[in-house]
Amino acid sequence: MTSLYYRPSGRFPPEALWCALLCALAAVPLAWLYARLTFHNPLVPANPMLTGGFAVALGTLGMLVARYGKVRHPLKMARLGAALGLFGWYCQWAAWLAAASGGGAAAAGMLWFAAHPLAMARTAWRLSEAGIWTLFGHVLPGPLLLLVWLAELLILASVPRLMSQVRARAPFCEATGRWAERISLPKKFSFVEDGPLLLASLEHNPDAMLDVLPPWPGHMGRHASLCLYRCASGEAYVSITNEELTLTDGKVRWRDTRVADFLRLSEAGADLLVLMCGKPSPAQADDEAAPDPPELELAIAHLNEDAFAQAIEQARPHTRSDKLLCRSDANRICALACSRLGQWEAAFGHWHALFLDEPSANTAVQLATSSVMAGSVARGETWLLKAGDINNDTGEMPAVALQTNFIDALGDSGRAREALPYLDGVKRLYERMHVTDPRFLQSRRIPYFLAFLEHSAPILGATLSTEQAHDWYASMLPHIDQDGKAALCRWLAQGMRAPPAASAAGASGDGPPSGA
Repeated sequence: MTSLYYRPSGRFPPEALWCALLCALAAVPLAWLYARLTFHNPLVPANPMLTGGFAVALGTLGMLVARYGKVRHPLKMARLGAALGLFGWYCQWAAWLAAASGGGAAAAGMLWFAAHPLAMARTAWRLSEAGIWTLFGHVLPGPLLLLVWLAELLILASVPRLMSQVRARAPFCEATGRWAERISLPKKFSFVEDGPLLLASLEHNPDAMLDVLPPWPGHMGRHASLCLYRCASGEAYVSITNEELTLTDGKVRWRDTRVADFLRLSEAGADLLVLMCGKPSPAQADDEAAPDPPELELAIAHLNEDAFAQAIEQARPHTRSDKLLCRSDANRICALACSRLGQWEAAFGHWHALFLDEPSANTAVQLATSSVMAGSVARGETWLLKAGDINNDTGEMPAVALQTNFIDALGDSGRAREALPYLDGVKRLYERMHVTDPRFLQSRRIPYFLAFLEHSAPILGATLSTEQAHDWYASMLPHIDQDGKAALCRWLAQGMRAPPAASAAGASGDGPPSGA
């Protein structure tokens, strides 16, 4: 049976050893240069940067061995990468000790020490006892110096090991004897909040990826990207990566988190991805061509780190910017942050300012839900109708998402009775669809059936008696398929409450919640 993910064949061609020998020879001058730089650098705090650079250089050599040696055995390649790192570490010690002994890091002194490991050990020990490095004017004692050298050893062994192993795990076409072509697709998608749930869905039908991944709303420093790997034989794999702006040590950085590694696709599925994602759609072309405004990067990072007050402080001055993109994103940041802080009227004001620049269905829905949370249901209903009108023209959102977002807002604001008519409308949708299969519903961007049951229960519990709620659910039985009837009967038998393992069950077959 074909696996759902790419699995390396475990082959280690003999020519990989010749590639490793050539790369080991290339590591010698790198080791000499590293030893020269660290020997003449009197400050220990600056040396970790040099050590990291040397480790990455050795790791790059290991990746070259994997690539040109066509190694498809990650474990053996990891060991070979570690050996290459240790060899570089040994050579740099030979060069460093040659310099410390007074002869400079000359080739002759380096070769002599490399050929006499016991002399290297004795010389290093004597230098550690004498103390040769200073930190802010103080000589490092021997034990601390040995710890520094041990840390250097671990870095130079582990980084090449990891880099070499990662390269050997890349998809390889055994039929043609070539590495798969790597294609970074330019189209972005919404940030994946629940990776296991997404994978559980994709493993049922990987070719439905474009139906599962929601479109990217644009900017805001959070998105998912796809990388396609294609073989000449027709095999294809895709990886999904979350990318977001974060605040690390006071600096704004991009953080990548892998969601899926080398998920197998059919040749037709890969063709569809290239066709649909090779170029941005006309509606997204302008958004995807422009990066996030640099003046808002700090605000976006604060928002992603849940530092909402700081995000508002950084973004608010730009809500009056002359640049449309900057002004729109600043209002979006402030609206999201105000919503998370429960400042609903302020959030409504920022959503309204955004709507004037971007009159989209999604923004209108946000105005509707913010109105409800601020206590103005009538205003919210007006904006919900506006969202429906826009969505009929653009089709940017699933029609049911308009209703479920509004229902969630009514429920969260304690207005369950006002939510009941909208919940009836969602119920009629499932009855009209008849089919409750998760993949069928997902392809039509409709919430999974179990998610509907779980999210409707609090509304019904606050407005109907137990008997009335039971009858409300039971009235669906004649209108849904056998799987739906079985799920609904279990739901009623459990007293209309999800069992303790409901979340796990939902992740494996019944899908995500209905909210936005």
